Amino acid sequence: MEASKLNLLCFSLFGWVLVSAVVTPTLSHSQETSPPLKTIEAEGIGSDPATAARKFNAPYSWWGVVEPDVRSAVVQSDVPRARGLLLSPATADDLKALSASLARAPKDGDIFAFPNIPSIYLMAERWPESRVVIPWFDFLPDRPAQAEARRLLASPPATIVNLRLPAVAWDAHERLFRGGQPMGQRDIQAAIAALTDDRKKYRLDLRREVSPGSVLEVWHRK
Repeated sequence: MEASKLNLLCFSLFGWVLVSAVVTPTLSHSQETSPPLKTIEAEGIGSDPATAARKFNAPYSWWGVVEPDVRSAVVQSDVPRARGLLLSPATADDLKALSASLARAPKDGDIFAFPNIPSIYLMAERWPESRVVIPWFDFLPDRPAQAEARRLLASPPATIVNLRLPAVAWDAHERLFRGGQPMGQRDIQAAIAALTDDRKKYRLDLRREVSPGSVLEVWHRK
């Protein structure tokens, strides 16, 4: 199997762009020294045929964001940071639209991506003016999340990329990790809404349903 095919096992538009960028040259080079299957087995995928088959059928699924069958990956991306990867048609379209939207961001402005899409910073080649790079529910504690919400309101970023996940993703994490109490990320969610809902300070540049119930929005400051 070609190395570019194998990349899809670790590629998802909203979680693993950085991993793919690192793994791509590694797998390509490994073809000269060892069979690609060894690389897969090292990750625990190829040791069980049934597990490998399931991974090809559903390479990525995480709280509402789903990547389709590997065999549907027939479109070669020309988007920077993903160039040469074989993607499903839907993922290729989403990635191209997102890349174009990020290119329309205010020049030299900062960016904030929420809640589990740090790969956005790699694509945009810019960082948030914050130490919070991954504000995911079971990664960032409540107090830093609440502080980040206050920072957003006090110093609104030039671009906000917000992945609206299904309610079950929020509710389940509060049940599993917060004893049913609201997470500090709710404050970040509220801050983004306060900045964007009235559309006075921001314009909605992109809105796409990237998986059923999961909607990606890109907001640029006016």
